Amino acid sequence: MLAFGVVGILVIILIYFVMRAQTLQREVALSRSGLKNQTQRATLAFNSLTQVCLKLQHIYTDNIETASSKGLISSAQYPILAFLMTHFAEIVLDCYQGGKNTEEALTRLLGPEQALTMEDIRRFMQEQPSQIRMAWAKNTPDGFISACEQMCNQAFGKPLKGS
Repeated sequence: MLAFGVVGILVIILIYFVMRAQTLQREVALSRSGLKNQTQRATLAFNSLTQVCLKLQHIYTDNIETASSKGLISSAQYPILAFLMTHFAEIVLDCYQGGKNTEEALTRLLGPEQALTMEDIRRFMQEQPSQIRMAWAKNTPDGFISACEQMCNQAFGKPLKGS
């Protein structure tokens, strides 16, 4: 009689653990499904960000080329502006994807094969109006985007944000 009682309790415990394991398997399946959906959304968002950055890069590069051809920017400013605008998407995406700040992304791009140095860019930024310097000083992708937009506006004589 005692043996039947022990066997009964063990069977009840076994049933509990089997049901618990099935519940956990369902939760794992739901978590995987949710993770897959989140990954797909993140990939879509990153692809969209890439497309927007490439479009902005094209627009900013065209603006700088146009301003240069019209003589609106000096020959000293052109190499720095051209470098920043032609590498715009790479800098922004490096910041967002790699968790870097703007200076780290620029330092990576300004390797030994580049004629420009980070010091050249710093000197150039010190000569800019305060709105551009303040956006640049944030050292974030948002600040970099704002600074690039304002530099393009400045090249065409458009009013800067906040002025």
